Amino acid sequence: MEPIEEIKVMVAKYVLVEQRTFTMEEMAFFFSLKQRWCTMDKSKAVVARAKEIGLLKEEDGKLVPAFDVDTVPLPPVFTPSNNLFKSLVDLKPLKGEGEEEGGGTTGEKGGGEEKVTGGEEGKGKKGKSGGVAEEGEDKEEETLMKIVSRIKGETGSDLKTVMREVNREQKKTGLSIEVAAILVAIHHKADIEGLVEETKTILSKPT
Repeated sequence: MEPIEEIKVMVAKYVLVEQRTFTMEEMAFFFSLKQRWCTMDKSKAVVARAKEIGLLKEEDGKLVPAFDVDTVPLPPVFTPSNNLFKSLVDLKPLKGEGEEEGGGTTGEKGGGEEKVTGGEEGKGKKGKSGGVAEEGEDKEEETLMKIVSRIKGETGSDLKTVMREVNREQKKTGLSIEVAAILVAIHHKADIEGLVEETKTILSKPT
């Protein structure tokens, strides 16, 4: 997962658990003392850098997300990687919302399933120290987006709309994002043959 995508997950997790408007100190407290992701200094550095590159913005004296947090897939298990903290100073400002639509998830449309690579389109897998194993994350995201693609095909909705519905289902049920997506697919009578077993295989692996 690319550093910007990690920050988006961190912000989306905060909004889900806490609130949509906040101060730097409130978010840093959540990252450091509630989630135990990193030290308070590192937490403040993440929040400050997120604002500098355009992931957060100020409204009425508070910070708010500058992207649609409802479209960010939240992994069932997440820990920021060491690479995130090492690369904070190298992160470049976002060029525009259109390029980051769907929570940084890039869709490749073709004749088959829509592929989403979490900001690493066309790149090979790279090992990263710290956090959850990237290979496992990639497999989970690939399965999730296969399900989402089937829902899109059945409903005619766009990626953002489907991800909002999946995230709402996850928040309501407390289940993993993949299982929530399956429930949404079943609700819309989308063909998910083979994907239920694929999801079971992923979720049965130790984290």
